[in-house]
Amino acid sequence: MTENLRKTEAEERAGSIAHVAYDLSLELSKGAATYVGDTTIRFTYTGTTGAFLDFTGGDIERMSVNGEDVTPNRADDRLLLEHTQLGPTNEVRVQYENRYDHTGEGFHQFFDPEDDGEYLYTQFEPYAAHRLFPCFDQPDLKATFEVDIVAPEDWEVTTASRVIDTEKLADGRVRRIYEKTVPFSPYLQSVVAGPYVKVEAEHNGVPMAMYCRASLIQFLDADELFGYTKAGMDFFSDFFDTPYPFTKYDQIFVPEFNWGGMENVGNVVYADSYLFRDPPTENQRLSRAEVFFHELAHMWFGDLVTMTWWDDLWLNESFASYMAYLAVDQASPFDGAWQDFHADMKLWAYQQDQLPTTHKIADDVHSTEDAFLNFDGITYGKGASALKQLVATVGEDAFQAGMRAYFRDFSFKNARLSDFLAAVSLGSGVDLAPWSAAWLETPGVNTLAMVGGTDGWRLEQSAAEEYPTLRPHTVRIGFTTEADGVLSTVAVPAIIDSESIGIEAPVNDPVFVFPNYDDLGYAKVHLDEASLHFATSRVNDIDDPLLRQMTWATLWEMVRDQEFSSAAYLSMVNEKGPTETNIHSIRLMTNTASTATSRFTPEADITAVETSFVAAGLKALEVAPRGDDRVLWLRAMIANASSPADLGTMAEILDGTYGADVAVDQNMRWNLATRWSAFGLEGWEDRARLELERDHSDRGLRNMVSIEVAQPNVDAKSRAWKKIHGDGYGSLYMDLAAMRGFNWRHQRELLEPYVEMFFEGLPSVFAQHGHEYADRYFDVFFPWYRIDDEVRNRIATMLSTIEGPPMLVRQLREAADQLERAMRCRAVGQAG
Repeated sequence: MTENLRKTEAEERAGSIAHVAYDLSLELSKGAATYVGDTTIRFTYTGTTGAFLDFTGGDIERMSVNGEDVTPNRADDRLLLEHTQLGPTNEVRVQYENRYDHTGEGFHQFFDPEDDGEYLYTQFEPYAAHRLFPCFDQPDLKATFEVDIVAPEDWEVTTASRVIDTEKLADGRVRRIYEKTVPFSPYLQSVVAGPYVKVEAEHNGVPMAMYCRASLIQFLDADELFGYTKAGMDFFSDFFDTPYPFTKYDQIFVPEFNWGGMENVGNVVYADSYLFRDPPTENQRLSRAEVFFHELAHMWFGDLVTMTWWDDLWLNESFASYMAYLAVDQASPFDGAWQDFHADMKLWAYQQDQLPTTHKIADDVHSTEDAFLNFDGITYGKGASALKQLVATVGEDAFQAGMRAYFRDFSFKNARLSDFLAAVSLGSGVDLAPWSAAWLETPGVNTLAMVGGTDGWRLEQSAAEEYPTLRPHTVRIGFTTEADGVLSTVAVPAIIDSESIGIEAPVNDPVFVFPNYDDLGYAKVHLDEASLHFATSRVNDIDDPLLRQMTWATLWEMVRDQEFSSAAYLSMVNEKGPTETNIHSIRLMTNTASTATSRFTPEADITAVETSFVAAGLKALEVAPRGDDRVLWLRAMIANASSPADLGTMAEILDGTYGADVAVDQNMRWNLATRWSAFGLEGWEDRARLELERDHSDRGLRNMVSIEVAQPNVDAKSRAWKKIHGDGYGSLYMDLAAMRGFNWRHQRELLEPYVEMFFEGLPSVFAQHGHEYADRYFDVFFPWYRIDDEVRNRIATMLSTIEGPPMLVRQLREAADQLERAMRCRAVGQAG
C-alpha cells in the first residue's frame, strides 16, 4: 500500500494553488472503530488543467465544490478537481467517515489495559495528513486552520492552537472550538484526544501543559521536563533573536509511537517510553533532554521556517539535532552532551555513510516515498555533524548572526538550501558555496590520519574509491606526552582541504596523537602505529572522557574495517571495561561488544565469547562504582547471556540471591524472562507469570507475546507466523513484539523453513502495508542471525528480480552490505 506524491506534481500544484485555509471538524465517540470528519478547503487557483486533493479515507458521504454537490472523483489516494469546476477562488467541502489506524501513523487508536482508557493521536510526517482530512499535503502549501472537535466531555483534546469556546451537546459530548492558527504545513497539524492526565505550567506568557495516560501519571516527572522546556525556550529565543512563534506549547506522551517525538505545531508528541517506568541512568535522562530540546528547536527549524520540499529535509532535522545538543551543553544540568552526540549521532552517521545507499545531506528527493527513506543517519547525524564542522569553520557568532537573518527573512515561509547559505554567508562574510558543494552535496566520509614522527608530522585525508571527494576539515590535533607517569595533551588547530598538509608538533615525542581532538570534524580516524599501540594498551589512562570515548570508537571502526580483529577488541573490553568510570564510554563499549560478538565473531566461538563477556560484567559489578555503571553492565550481560550457567547467574542477580549490589529494574526482568523461554530453561512459564504479576501494563502484555513466540518449538513459531501474516496481534507494536521473539541464533534449525518464507513474502508485505509497518517488519523480522552464503545469495537473487518499491530495494541492499561486512570481519576473527 503506497501513498506517493512526486516532486514534479507538488511543484506544478504549488504553481497554481495559493492562499489555502482549512476548516476542520471532527466527531469522536468512545469505543468507536471510526470517526467522522467534515473539512472545508478554501484556496485560489490559477491553473489550466485542474487540481487534486490528497485523501486516504473511508466513505465520503457528501462533497461539494463551490456550493455544488458533486460525485467524488477518486483516483487512488486523491480527489480530482476538474478545471471546469474551479474558479479564481474556491471552496471545497468533504464530509466523510474514516477508520482509525493502528500502525502509529495517521490517526492512531489505543486502549490501555490498565486504566481502560481510549487514547488517540495523529502522526503525519512526511505524508500522512491526508489520512485524517483531505488537503494539499505538501510542505510549501502552508495554510491556516480553524478546528472544532466533538469528543467526550471527560477527554482532553489538543491540537495546534488554544480552545476559545465550548458547546455542550445533547448526547453529553462537548464541541471544542479552537483559535485560528498562523500558516503552517499540513503535516504539522495534529489532534490528540482521550482521558489523558494534564499538568499545566506557564513561561513568559506562553501556556504549557504535559499530558500522559492515567496509568503512567506516576512516572511523569513534570518539574524536570518543564525545566528543560523553559530553559530551551529561553535559549532558542535568544540564540535566534526570535521569540517562540506559537500561542501555546503542549507536550503529550502517547502510546505505541514509532519515533522519539514529533514537532507538531504547539502540540508535540513523544513516545511514552520517555516516561521512565524504571529508574533511568544519567545518560537516559540526558538523551531524553536532547529529544525535548530537539522537538522544541523544531518550532523554529521546521515549523516557523519549513523546507520547500523534502530534498531539504536536513533544514529541519540536521539543525534541530545540532541545536538540541548545543542546548543540552549550554542550557541543561547535564555533562557529556558532546559524548552523547558522538556516540548517538556521529557513529550512526559513519555507518550510514559507508552503506551503498548513502546519499547527499541535501539530497535529490523525487517523491514522498523517497522522502521516507531519508529519515536516517545522514539527514540527522551527518547533517548535524556538518553543522558542527561549519560552526568550527566560521565561528559560533557568525553562525548565530546567519541564523538570526534566516528567521527574519523566512518566518512563516518556506526555504531552500540556497536561502540558508545566503543567510550564513551574510553573517560570516564567507562564500559558502564551495563548502556546501563539498559537505552537503556529495556523499561519503573521509578518513584523517597523522603520519610522521621525528622527521615531522603530516595530516592526511583520504576518501573511499566510490566517493572520492576530499573536503575542507577544520580540526584540532591532540598530542599527548608523558612525563613522570603523568599524561598531558596539547591541541593545535589545523585546516586541511587537500590530501596532505604539514603540521608543526607543539611537543616532542608524543605517545599518542589524535587528529580529531574535541570531535569537531566529521571523519573517521586512522591511528599511526605508536598511537594504536598506546590506544590498545593504555586507553584507560586517557583522562579526557571525550577523547577516551573517541579512542574506543576509533578501535571499533577499525574492527568494522577489518583492521583490528573482533577478538582483540572484545579482549580489550573484557580487560579494561570493568574499570571504566564514564557512563557514556561504558554504553559505547557494551553496545559495540554485543555487535562484535553476534555479528563479527566466528559462529563456533560466539557462546564462549558471550560467557567471557558475562565474566567481565560480573567483575564490573564488583569493582565499578555503584549506580549507573553497574546498571549498564547488568543490562548488557542479560542481553548477551546464552549458556544455562550464565542465564542462571543472571536469574540469581535479579532474584536477589547472588549478592550483587546493583539496581534491578523490570525491563531487565522481562528481558531475562524472554531469554529463559527462548532457551527452553526449566521454569520459564513461572518466571513469565511472575513478571506479568509485577507488570500487567501494555509493556507487560507485549513482553508476554515475545515470550510466547520465543519458545523453541514448532507450534509456537507456526502460531506466531500465521498470526503475524493474518489478522495480527492488534497493532504494529504488538506485531513487532511477536517478531522480536521469533528469531534466535541457537534456534537455526527450527527456523530454517521461515527464512525462505520471509523472502518470498516481502513483496506482498510491502504492497499491502504502509511505510511504517513495512520498514519495521523488515528491520525486526529479517534473519540477522544468519551470516552465510545462502542468505547472501538469496538477497542477490531477490534484488535481481524486483524493481521496487524503493524502500524494499534499499533495505535489501543495506542488508547485503552488512552481511558482507560481517562475513569479512568473521574471516579476520577466524584468521586471528
